[in-house]
Amino acid sequence: MITASFSANRNLKKVIPKGSVTLVEANKQLAIIETYAIEHQISENGELILSRDGKTIFKDDVEFGAGHAYVQSILSLVNHTLETVFEGTPPAQKEALISLISNGLNEVDNSSADISATSDKDSMAPKPTPPPVHEDIEPEDSNGSETYELTRTNYQLKTRQSRGGKRVAFHFHLPKFQIPHMRISLSKRLIKIVMSIVLIIVVGWASVFAIQLVKQHKNELPTYSSLISDKDYVKAAKLYPDKKLKIEQYLFDNKKIDDLKNFNSHYPTDNGKYDIAFYQKEWDKMLKVKGVRMTRVRKAQLVVAYLKTHRPDDAYRLNMELGNTKLTQSIAIEFIRNGQIDKATEINQTLKSGDLTDLINAGKSYQQVIEKYQGEVNDPGLSEAQRKDAADNLKVWQRNLKTLGE
Repeated sequence: MITASFSANRNLKKVIPKGSVTLVEANKQLAIIETYAIEHQISENGELILSRDGKTIFKDDVEFGAGHAYVQSILSLVNHTLETVFEGTPPAQKEALISLISNGLNEVDNSSADISATSDKDSMAPKPTPPPVHEDIEPEDSNGSETYELTRTNYQLKTRQSRGGKRVAFHFHLPKFQIPHMRISLSKRLIKIVMSIVLIIVVGWASVFAIQLVKQHKNELPTYSSLISDKDYVKAAKLYPDKKLKIEQYLFDNKKIDDLKNFNSHYPTDNGKYDIAFYQKEWDKMLKVKGVRMTRVRKAQLVVAYLKTHRPDDAYRLNMELGNTKLTQSIAIEFIRNGQIDKATEINQTLKSGDLTDLINAGKSYQQVIEKYQGEVNDPGLSEAQRKDAADNLKVWQRNLKTLGE
């Protein structure tokens, strides 16, 4: 006796019979499942398994809800599968399976007919004989019973063996979805609301995506510290523009003059021009730079520039703010060289430097000699030759005074 069983997902479970049923019951249930799927707009694959004496003779997927005409009876479904999925199966095997299922349906139908009307005829009617099975197509099992098992897996294995082990490609049809005719009426207000929601979602996702890209790009950038370590100062300023002043200050503090000049050529600033001029001893150029951020270091540089351009008074006023002892002594020496011995003496009252005291005394002596020769140069009572010698000696002592302490 042939029995049937179905399986499907949850959408069709309420109309799928549980366990095994007779072939006639399965035939009726197949049409019920298909009708239910169409009415409820369900498109879903299920599975049909036919068995005889506990052994599977047929198994295949069933596409419910697609409106296929062959999904109305067991016989038409099996026939469709044999003509599509198992089209390479020998005709004799196909005919044997169709005949077996057909006879199974007839046997059950005849046994359920009206007994009172046909009891005599049925008792005299010959019993149907099972269809013959070709020995090469359907081998006997270990018990000697015939098997009609036809599944996708077995079919594939048999066909692969017949082709020398090569794979066989099965062509499965994608499910066809049927959309019922619906009349939808949407107001303009509803359409605008839906479009606004969609737009907000799109913009939101785009913003999140852009932020992620920026973060990713930032994470891929070399760090500021690594760029400074690699001496790539220009690139560090390009990738980290807020660090420009810090980079410039770093180059200045570490006296990296060539790097500072190169950096200033890409990112020119008044600070950079000022610092470069100081290290290159371009005092006049340095004093002309405006807009410089005057730190204590740059103020000390300015004191030096004043001294180098023989402006000790300006240097003295600026150094009063700094209180730099070394610069104070340099300023006192510059006063001596300018012949301002009194100012140098006044400064040394605070410093109390022995070296500066010696320079002051030397400066006084030089100044006396200079005054002597100045008087001889302008003395009309001396000869021209004497005045010339006095002028030459005056230049020598003035030069000695200007270089005093070097």
